[in-house]
Amino acid sequence: MDFRSQLRKSVLTVAVLWAFLLSSLPVSGQVVLPGNIAGRSGKWVVAGGSKKSSAVSRRTSKAKRTRKQRSSTRRQVVRRSQSVAKKNRNRRDINEVTPEEYRRLEAQINRMSPEEASKVFAGAGEYFVVRDEIDEAVRFLEQSVELDGNNKDARLALSEVYTTLGDRALVKADEYAELAAKAVAANDSANETRNSALANTEIEKAEKYYTAGVQNDPSNPSAYVGLGQFYDARDDDSKAKTNYEKALSLDDSLTEVKGPLGIIYYQESLEEGVTSEQADELQNKAEQLIADAVATDPENAESQFFLGLIRYKQGDNENALGALRRSLDIDSENPETHYYLGATYNRLGGDDNVEKAIGEFEKAVALDQRFFQAWFDLGVVYYNKGEFEKAIAAFEKSIEFNADQTAEQKRVKSESYANAAEAYRQANKIDLAISRYRIAVTRIKDDPELFTTYGFAHAERDNWVPAIQAFQTASGLAPDSATATTNLGWAHYKAAESYERRNMKSDMDASLRQADSLLEKAVAQYESVGGSDQNKAAANLYLGVVRNKLGDYSGAEEALEKANALSNERWAAAVVELGISELNLKKFGDAIKHFKQAQDIQPGFPEAMYYHGLAEYKRGDEKEARKIQARLQGIDQRLAQQLERDFFRVDFN
Repeated sequence: MDFRSQLRKSVLTVAVLWAFLLSSLPVSGQVVLPGNIAGRSGKWVVAGGSKKSSAVSRRTSKAKRTRKQRSSTRRQVVRRSQSVAKKNRNRRDINEVTPEEYRRLEAQINRMSPEEASKVFAGAGEYFVVRDEIDEAVRFLEQSVELDGNNKDARLALSEVYTTLGDRALVKADEYAELAAKAVAANDSANETRNSALANTEIEKAEKYYTAGVQNDPSNPSAYVGLGQFYDARDDDSKAKTNYEKALSLDDSLTEVKGPLGIIYYQESLEEGVTSEQADELQNKAEQLIADAVATDPENAESQFFLGLIRYKQGDNENALGALRRSLDIDSENPETHYYLGATYNRLGGDDNVEKAIGEFEKAVALDQRFFQAWFDLGVVYYNKGEFEKAIAAFEKSIEFNADQTAEQKRVKSESYANAAEAYRQANKIDLAISRYRIAVTRIKDDPELFTTYGFAHAERDNWVPAIQAFQTASGLAPDSATATTNLGWAHYKAAESYERRNMKSDMDASLRQADSLLEKAVAQYESVGGSDQNKAAANLYLGVVRNKLGDYSGAEEALEKANALSNERWAAAVVELGISELNLKKFGDAIKHFKQAQDIQPGFPEAMYYHGLAEYKRGDEKEARKIQARLQGIDQRLAQQLERDFFRVDFN
């Protein structure tokens, strides 16, 4: 059974146990008893829809952008904006003033008009701007603007200088952030605190410089790029987008801006409240911008990563793989890239790809042990491989590291409890399964499959009251589901057996009547809405068993004939049950035919031999009955002894 994703609902599937065991022995004073066809095996076969994981449907939050990749992108954007700034110097008309000329003019400045003095300071500042001596340039240009606020050329130059200072501050902030990260890894809290504070200080400086750059020149595209970078670093996507778009509107040669802007569009498409049409529009914009960014600079790990996400979202697996692998070639330490590469491999399917998916998910959690989504999907892959212990370990990690605060976190944590419960059940750790189910059903109240498997877990422990409650909830959530009705009817039948063992006849009779009503309803539902022959056969089989128990042998015969026809008479236990109905109706020839048929299907089937011997004796062929009893002695001594005793109890009337 492939594991289901809570986000992708499947039609409720049949969950009937196919361990048809005739294990009940006849008791004193009774001629025949229907077998315990359900048993208590731990292996449940679910027929119907698949429940495979889907990373895209599960992962609805923004993809995380690593500090390293942000820093790399920022440096590229800064270099490009500085190049554009130099290109735009021809917008201003300033005559450079060398340091020597300035010293010669310095004594005359006090006698100049503010406008003339402003031009001298502007010229001195321009000299240092051209030579990238920014600290000197800013001192002269600020004085120039202070003397004459209308000196447009001085303002243009000062805007460029402020933008450069902002760029430098952001680069320093990245350096301090890297030092802080290293301190965290070294468990050095003092240096982590110090460097984090220095990084924040530089970021605040950057904002002031970029803002001043825009104030001095509202048409400076590089200043808007800088503000976009500042807001991007603060995860203020709305303001970052506004400034990036303004920069591109002023100078469309700023191609490095397209990557960060495209990333913002992609992240916006995942916001809550965004319609599917809006999401498609945003992702189309993102695709165009990020594809342009990759074409300009294929060595940008962040752009390749988000291009991979877009291709994955589009279902373009091959191109998603290409972009994600390329991103990892450039930066192999991004857990998100490993996660989505694993998701792509998993979606492709096939043994080789599944193994690759496991490898990528494991790399993701090795890089970030708190990556609960990666733990979850790793658990799903292991579950679908049948490696339940590994699945349990992964789901428990997903639970442990999930903060359970956002809508996505709550959803994944709920699924983690449900999936861990089912993995425990498949690993035959029933008590642990029940403990996880108890939590899951308090969090997920609308999933009939969850309540169905919870019911089976209780059934494994013969806890029929809570099992029935769980199946009842499942049936209430899926009132038109014949399979849910079948499961509930089966649970009432099993409860009746439990009451019978405890000599609680009134409770047993009530449960059998309830089972009869429900299974009759299930059969009618299958007739009305359809279903697989296997599922229809199961409902009819259980109905026949219950009616045998109630003594309604004609009703049992009718249901069991349908069950055997639908199953192509390949279930030995079902054939025996039909024979039991016929034996009680004194159709000895038909009963014997079916008991023989059951032994052909399953050679050495002791219960079939027992009833065969009883039927032969009852129709008067004691010699044949004794032969069967002798053969049974070598297969099931206790059942052979029971048959010997029953020969003396048979009522031929």
